[in-house]
Amino acid sequence: MFNCTEIPKIHYDYRASMRLMHNNANVVQELTMMLKTALPKFKAEFQKAIHEYNIDDIRMTAHKLHGGVCYVSVPKLAYLVYHLETACKKYPEEIDHIIAYLIPSIEALEAELSQFVTGFVDND
Repeated sequence: MFNCTEIPKIHYDYRASMRLMHNNANVVQELTMMLKTALPKFKAEFQKAIHEYNIDDIRMTAHKLHGGVCYVSVPKLAYLVYHLETACKKYPEEIDHIIAYLIPSIEALEAELSQFVTGFVDND
């Protein structure tokens, strides 16, 4: 069950991403850029599904995004989409509570990744 006091504080963890990808900076850079590019689409899909209160679409979007965040260490977003997907299946009364954290978390991650992506481009 969802507990807002357990939400990780970290949006993006470059070092953990490097460990996940066996210290391959090029792969981390590429996956981070792919996630940054995909976040606006996911945010729009969530907003549409939330507006329509379509639990199946919310769950499917959470499922797709959860698959995408497995390759880049984004602890806060990973926690939220995991619990959102679970809530859609088992605890629908928790959906609104999780969503209250989700969109701001996506927006904060977008801003943080913009700084990293700029750093990647500057270092090339």
